[in-house]
Amino acid sequence: MTAMSRKRARASGEAPSRGEKRSWVRSVWVGIRTLLIVGVILYITGLFVGRTDGFASLVAQRVENVLGMPVRIGSTKLTAAYGLKIRDLVSEGTRRESSPGIRASRVSIEWRWSDLWRRGRVGIAHLELEKPVVVFAEQEKGGWAPAPLADVGEFLLKQMQFSLPVRGQTRADAAPAAEKAETQGKRNREKYELTAGLTKLDMTVSIRRGDVVWWTGGGAPAASIERVDLFVTPLHLPGRELTHYLLKVDRAASTAGPGMRDLTIELLDMADQQVVLRFLGEHVSVQSPKP
Repeated sequence: MTAMSRKRARASGEAPSRGEKRSWVRSVWVGIRTLLIVGVILYITGLFVGRTDGFASLVAQRVENVLGMPVRIGSTKLTAAYGLKIRDLVSEGTRRESSPGIRASRVSIEWRWSDLWRRGRVGIAHLELEKPVVVFAEQEKGGWAPAPLADVGEFLLKQMQFSLPVRGQTRADAAPAAEKAETQGKRNREKYELTAGLTKLDMTVSIRRGDVVWWTGGGAPAASIERVDLFVTPLHLPGRELTHYLLKVDRAASTAGPGMRDLTIELLDMADQQVVLRFLGEHVSVQSPKP
């Protein structure tokens, strides 16, 4: 091999020059900067879109699919973390007091973005309702409407120790059930069974200053709860899943049992058993539920 060929071989194996390195780094930086600019533009655009009527209509449609009834929303907006805030949510049905449905002055949803790559979809980390009013109505085939909220309703009835009359049952017919509920309620202060739906929650839930009404037919509600606060917090410990419940009620009344006032119940659900951490409140004479 000649000296000239050896020089060419060495030249072909040499590293890129300093100028070539700078050019490559500059190209990468330009690409990253472009992506960042596009990302910021999309992020800001998304925040503005979250305030539009079209986005509110889209959210209303999604909520309607969940509840199974038409829904109207006053306004929506997205937070810096793309959490969703809804104002003046109202399910639209007939205007009768006994029509099942929900309305809330404010609904806040925070997302669990890590679920996107773990489960393939974004999960809900926190759900908060402020000043909700939920009206439950007994269905012809049994159960409560709106059905997606029935687990919450059953949970509240159980904690109030209310045994509501079935459709068409009179107050006189319900009197023995009321006496039985009062006796059983005194025995059950040490233990409160939870419905299956609530024990499976994988999100924190906050309900503040809510009102709940149950209708079973007739011209007056069968039960009502005023100013209820409910906080549900899943606790993930090594080898164990717990759920903490804190329920506060100003006043509860039923046609089929004694009422309650100034009630506070704190529970720790360990799947196989429930531990009462706190119970405060008192029974009061039967009062007419408020619609």
